[in-house]
Amino acid sequence: MAAKKRLWTKQIGHDPNESNYIGRRMDFFGRSIPFFRDDTIESALERWIRNGTPKSSPWYLAQKAVIAVYPEHILGIFLDQS
Repeated sequence: MAAKKRLWTKQIGHDPNESNYIGRRMDFFGRSIPFFRDDTIESALERWIRNGTPKSSPWYLAQKAVIAVYPEHILGIFLDQS
């Protein structure tokens, strides 16, 4: 289930459907994914996204920019889906 949350400032733009709000909506997803002994958080997420089957959550995420927000030490890291 995705929860919508608004972050950042007017540098990102605005939602044309919400003229009184500055910023963009973001979708947050929570999933359990495989994590192996030698994985980093980034490598596990990147592998999960790369190996998604058509119409699955990771497949849809691979179509978009993915930015890590938790845990705090990876906040703002862009995850490479290539």
